[in-house]
Amino acid sequence: MKFFPKTLLLYADNHKLLKELNCPLKKNWSALVIDKETPLKRYCNSCGNDVIDITEFTEQQVVDLLKIDAESCLCIREDSQYIEWADEPSRHRFPMTQICTVDSDERIDGCRIVKTARNGAQIESNQDNYYVIEKAVEINEQIKEKVVLQYDRKGFSGYDYRGMPLGMTNWWHPLKSKLPFAAYLVPKDIEVGEKVFVPDIIEEFIGSRWNQGDVFRLNEGFGIFTGDDIEFEYPTDPDDVGEFLG
Repeated sequence: MKFFPKTLLLYADNHKLLKELNCPLKKNWSALVIDKETPLKRYCNSCGNDVIDITEFTEQQVVDLLKIDAESCLCIREDSQYIEWADEPSRHRFPMTQICTVDSDERIDGCRIVKTARNGAQIESNQDNYYVIEKAVEINEQIKEKVVLQYDRKGFSGYDYRGMPLGMTNWWHPLKSKLPFAAYLVPKDIEVGEKVFVPDIIEEFIGSRWNQGDVFRLNEGFGIFTGDDIEFEYPTDPDDVGEFLG
């Protein structure tokens, strides 16, 4: 895995975005309430969320955790053996910001990046620096994945159900936001008609489907900036996506 402190983005080794780490309340790990039963977890009494220290997690463990809750608050330390800090380390071991800044020269496959604000504080903080395109968050009920829930001394973990005991299998929708709104943050120097990369798509597009019933959400992809929106060309119906067998 690679973590970019300047943009607070955590990527898998295959370059897929796993998580953007931010704390709008500017909390520090040392200020959180210690969980005596689970040392890797602490509680924030300001927002009511648990924060998981993933410093010693492998990439697969992080993926499994985010399958259960994509909104999990995470802590990363610089001495992780599994996570590479890809540029100059942050002054804080626990990155904290509510500003969704992106370096102007950062690109994916030659395309500029359009980030996504998932709460009101992020939208308000970036109105002066970005074109803000607000969107309603709607759930596509056709998107569903099977996971197995497993509890051990580290807490709950989520696993792809293939090859696992089926007794605790559940259908799950990987919604990234618990709020009914989100917004794209478009750099003001992007030109109309320019192709962009969005690492956190708000709309509910279908990425792929499996013949066992799973329909996977498209979390990231390319679109065209039209001046007042990001135009994507991805399907919303599973029947429009090729099926893969397993």
